[in-house]
Amino acid sequence: MASIGVAAAQTAVTMSFSYRNVSSPTANVISSNGTIQMGSITVGQTARVVFNIMNAERVPVTISRIALTGEGFTSNGRAPVELRAVEATSFEIEFAPTAKGVNSGNLTVEVTEGSRRTPFTFFLGGIGVAPDLVLSYLIAGGNQTALTDGTPLRFPDTTIGQSTSATIFITNRGNGPATLTRASVDGPDVFRLSGLPLLPVEIAADRDVRFTVTFTPTQRERGLGLIRLETNAGARLIVLEGPAVSPSLTYSLKYDDTEQPVDPSVPVVVPETAVGVTRNMRLVIRNNGNIDGRITTLSISGAGFQFGDLPIVPATIAPGRTLELQIAFTPTQAGTAIGRVRIDGTIIEITVVSLGSRLSLTAATESGSVAVTTTAGLSFPTAALGTTSVTTIRVENTGNVEATVAGISTTGNAFQLEQLPGFPAKIPAGGSLSFRLKFVPDVVGALAGNLQLDDLRYPLRGTGAAPDPIGSVSFALIGDSVTPLQQPAVGLTLEKPYALPLTGKLNLAFISESFSEDQTIQFATGGRTVDFRIPAGSTEAIFGESARQILFQAGTVAGQISLAATFQYGSVNLTPSSPPTKNITVARSEPRLRTVQVVLRSSTTMEIIVSGYSTPRSVSRMDFQFTAVPGAQLQGASLSADVDAAFNSWYQGSASRAFGSQFTASVTVNASGDLSAVQSVSVTATNSNGVSSPVTANLR
Repeated sequence: MASIGVAAAQTAVTMSFSYRNVSSPTANVISSNGTIQMGSITVGQTARVVFNIMNAERVPVTISRIALTGEGFTSNGRAPVELRAVEATSFEIEFAPTAKGVNSGNLTVEVTEGSRRTPFTFFLGGIGVAPDLVLSYLIAGGNQTALTDGTPLRFPDTTIGQSTSATIFITNRGNGPATLTRASVDGPDVFRLSGLPLLPVEIAADRDVRFTVTFTPTQRERGLGLIRLETNAGARLIVLEGPAVSPSLTYSLKYDDTEQPVDPSVPVVVPETAVGVTRNMRLVIRNNGNIDGRITTLSISGAGFQFGDLPIVPATIAPGRTLELQIAFTPTQAGTAIGRVRIDGTIIEITVVSLGSRLSLTAATESGSVAVTTTAGLSFPTAALGTTSVTTIRVENTGNVEATVAGISTTGNAFQLEQLPGFPAKIPAGGSLSFRLKFVPDVVGALAGNLQLDDLRYPLRGTGAAPDPIGSVSFALIGDSVTPLQQPAVGLTLEKPYALPLTGKLNLAFISESFSEDQTIQFATGGRTVDFRIPAGSTEAIFGESARQILFQAGTVAGQISLAATFQYGSVNLTPSSPPTKNITVARSEPRLRTVQVVLRSSTTMEIIVSGYSTPRSVSRMDFQFTAVPGAQLQGASLSADVDAAFNSWYQGSASRAFGSQFTASVTVNASGDLSAVQSVSVTATNSNGVSSPVTANLR
């Protein structure tokens, strides 16, 4: 063992000191005024060190006094003790802290050798380690509150059926760990713990453990309970107090001079009420609880039921006070009526028997009877145009008094009534009447209407399907070309008889080769459109009253006349996708002269008036051949006139449009001799297609 000499006066005694933990063989050398560290010791436990003293003198010495001071420090050292030279002695020093924190003390060893007396002083140090648990709680919306012994955790007023939660904090403010080994709640089931960690759990210094206690009252009384906590620092109790509050709403129904208590689980039966008569009632809501009752939503359902003036919601009912709701019931049909008043989550059912007739309709269909209502109405199966779907409507009085039906009618052309009863019609309670309702579609697609029974309206629906195609159509009596100024006839014929009566239009159009319309091309009845009909089961088109054909003017302008037919049944178009048409050609040709007239203006002047037509709407030259009377001779017996400019002016002018290609030309001839020698004049006209046949006019 090493030794250290103590520097003192020349008369000081030389000693050697050391200490070691009782469980350790290793010693710590220490000098006077040094510190003996006892370490950090848990409160309630003890630390021990062995303090060793060795005489370093060559002569014996005496340990004359051992003194120890300081909270928690004790020693078993005793004096006096004789030590020979280089002899040692030891004793134990104990540290048993009683509280957390730093502890200090002093050890004094006095050594005597002869007249020399030397004191040696040592400092003692140790730390008391202990947990220090502090309890507190926090309720949402509040401040964290300390829980001291005897101070309860008071929950705020909590409504029955609702919950209030508090967070419990176990905070370790000590310098040693704590261990929570148990947490339980004693008392009624209204208190429940949640959020606890798996036990046992250590709570380190300056840390906390937290969990939740929830108060859920089930009845209006103060809840009392205990939370028991067991830790290595001792057991703790938390007293729980939870005041339970609740409004207690009761209900009654006032009508006539009666106030009837209401149990929401049982329907309220109100006396019979006639259809059309209003019964006024008042639903009284009383608060028998210990806090305000609050109503946030109010609604009423059921045919004929409605609220009167309502309070503004949310509405508050103080304890001991009432709130009244006005309810009016006006039945519109006989039978049992049920109204439901919803007050937040509470439903009160009111049952009333309504006195009156009640009509229900059914329709007989292939699949059976179908109910006909004012909302759903009646839907007929799809029917092709020209066909009919028929159903029998049965009107039954399911009410409790006789019914009177003043009239039955329909709207919509496709819906028709048959076999109606006489009106007004009486239907006793439980009785019925019947009539037939037909669906006769007149258009393709959805059709709608209504069945009106007095003031009751039932929607009617049906779909009209397209009829069969009419097949091919041919034009009769007309060829592929016509001569100008003809009046050809045309007829229409179906390939096979058609089951439905058809109507249609025959339309005439013209495309001119000379880019000029011929207004004379039209039907004999006037215009370019003519109506026709084809009776059901027939094939021929009839024009007017009974004609099987129609005439039209062929005109005088070269081009193409087109005939096109359209067909329909009612308002449904049955014209084939490729409409039947017929194209007829008016050919280009040389001019055609119709008349020649000669007017003598004097013995030397004559006017020749020529009429005719030219399908290309052009005439370039006119030639005149004069014939003398017998025995006379003519000089210049022929004459040729260039008329191209004159005819172009005529055909391009607006006045010619009403005449097609027809013209009347006037040529004045001046003679040098006596025109009485002329027997006749023959005229021809020329265009790009050739020369016309001559036409002769006689002067004699």
